[in-house]
Amino acid sequence: MHSAASHPSGRARAGRLALAAATLAAAGCWQRVPDAEAPARLAAGARVSSVRCALRLFLRDRESDNRIATKGHLASARGEEMRLRAQGRHLGTTIFDLAVYGDELALSVPPKKKFFHGSLREALARRALGFPPAAAHLSAVDLLFPGASALAAGEAALALDARSAVLTRPGEGDRPALRVRYKRPGLRPREMRLLSAAEPGRVLAVVTYEAWTEIGGLAVPTRLEARIGDRALVTATFSRITLDAKLPERLFDLAPPPGAERVNVATLRRSTSGKGSGP
Repeated sequence: MHSAASHPSGRARAGRLALAAATLAAAGCWQRVPDAEAPARLAAGARVSSVRCALRLFLRDRESDNRIATKGHLASARGEEMRLRAQGRHLGTTIFDLAVYGDELALSVPPKKKFFHGSLREALARRALGFPPAAAHLSAVDLLFPGASALAAGEAALALDARSAVLTRPGEGDRPALRVRYKRPGLRPREMRLLSAAEPGRVLAVVTYEAWTEIGGLAVPTRLEARIGDRALVTATFSRITLDAKLPERLFDLAPPPGAERVNVATLRRSTSGKGSGP
């Protein structure tokens, strides 16, 4: 019996196989090395340009115990400016229509005849909407592929073992620190934490990923639960997911409906200890 090293044709075959493996690895199509699996999969998630899907949302505010169930759709594109459009319906009635373009927000709430507009970060900082300003740093793409963009931008570190991976990104200014835990193989996200940069150890939000599907070789969450501060609990399920969808410009247009009261989010009351909220 001859080995590849002692037989000319064996050496040739081994050389061709090595060349083919190197070519596939360079093209990003072949990932067999465990340590290369995580960066390659996260980089693939970072390259997703848009997400469009059906959304079912359940929101419970711990203080007021309000519960909202909605059905709608969500679209978000990565780029210099985040774009998002979500519409919600409950029992056949539109209960909200939301558009975000960059740092600008427009929110129509038909049953209340109100149209909120202004800065997204300002809106998220207000008690009436119940979210911390840190949430303004996340788009829908970041939510479904947590940590991917941070790693691709060279802002995060990744630690691996045989069963899990942990990504960390330090916070800076009003941008929160990020910690994401994944399950291997497949790098399915299990938990994402947003931590205060100004107050080390303070948790702003925790997102727990409970179910996934696979699209184009990527593990995409279909159900998540988000705990935001000490108040809100949000459960979201995603279906009919399309990655890299073509999103028409008109999708993000949202004009004030006739007869609606216009409310600038800068006028909303700030959070106070134990007090109510609203415009």
